[in-house]
Amino acid sequence: MTYTGFALNYLNKYEIGEAGIVDPSTGKITPPDKLYELAEGIQSVDLKNDEDSSDYSYYADRGGKETNISTVSTSYAFKGHRRYAEDDAQAFIRERLAKTGQDRVVYFKHTEPDGRILSGNATLSGIVHGGGDAGERGNFESTITFNGLPDDSKSNTVEVTSVTLNKTTTSIAVGANETLTASVLPADGTDKTITFTTSDEQIATVTSAGKVTGVKAGTATINASSKNGKTASCTVTVTGA
Repeated sequence: MTYTGFALNYLNKYEIGEAGIVDPSTGKITPPDKLYELAEGIQSVDLKNDEDSSDYSYYADRGGKETNISTVSTSYAFKGHRRYAEDDAQAFIRERLAKTGQDRVVYFKHTEPDGRILSGNATLSGIVHGGGDAGERGNFESTITFNGLPDDSKSNTVEVTSVTLNKTTTSIAVGANETLTASVLPADGTDKTITFTTSDEQIATVTSAGKVTGVKAGTATINASSKNGKTASCTVTVTGA
């Protein structure tokens, strides 16, 4: 993803999951298969880099000093409203409320608007899963602190920016078929997978390859969607045989 200029905060993406597996020989962390996006109900994120430093003065500094940063601790304080749902980030964090030690260790991933990624195992603290005035939404808070220095890398992912179909409207008879062709930009997109769907299978069906078949007279919309949500559509009119 390429982004320039000022970015709104919601363009940052935060994900959490079970603790990653650490390779004892390299220290490299393998992330879990499933991550939950921490977004629903979240109103603010306070990012802090706490640093420990030491000052040194040398004759060559001519009365000045040098500062050495010895440690860095990166943390994210999330605040918002408690949203109840199964299989989501807030539920994942709530499950660890009464746990300690390694049971509070999770995998955390922060994707910045320009595609840079901070990731690694982290510790959950300060979990608040309710409270507040009677007529208000319950509070939610949690702080996530990386354990040690996180992996800091620039993503090589090239996002799909547009999807188009070779036709926006077409007409076929009942029992006949026609194949729609999808084009994706940019040409070097990392994942150019396209999923075809129909608005009404009783009117027209579509295969994973874009082959449309008329079922009965009427109108249906065929959608072609990329993995990152870019779509194109074609209105199909099915006429009687």
